[in-house]
Amino acid sequence: MAKPVKYKKPRKINPVSVSIFLVLAFLGLLAWEYIPLAILKSEAYRVLESTSSTFAGRKQLYIQEPKERDGLRRKMQAELNTAGVTDPEVETWIEVEGKEVTFGVVYTKYIDWPAGIVERTEEVYQLEHVMIVD
Repeated sequence: MAKPVKYKKPRKINPVSVSIFLVLAFLGLLAWEYIPLAILKSEAYRVLESTSSTFAGRKQLYIQEPKERDGLRRKMQAELNTAGVTDPEVETWIEVEGKEVTFGVVYTKYIDWPAGIVERTEEVYQLEHVMIVD
């Protein structure tokens, strides 16, 4: 006849629970660092779209006058700065090629990891919005 087996009650803190905690902490850290970058990227694209709407409102003026177009580009860069693109070496452009108008920006953001876990990481973002003019 077989004897019933009695198991010990598992401890609350064991290697599995510690591993799960560490994985969740790491995922939380990644979210803490990368979600603001994704939000900034979407805000920067919103500014490009907004500038294209302004361009579309007076497209003949902006197509014919490079000085006016450069003023709109500087305004776009100021709005990007307000939105959070604080890179001092940011590049913006408005290019007119035939019926296509391209609005673009290139900027760099740095990720500083807490306690020097990983070296400072550089993220370069290049965004473009293309508009077709009639």
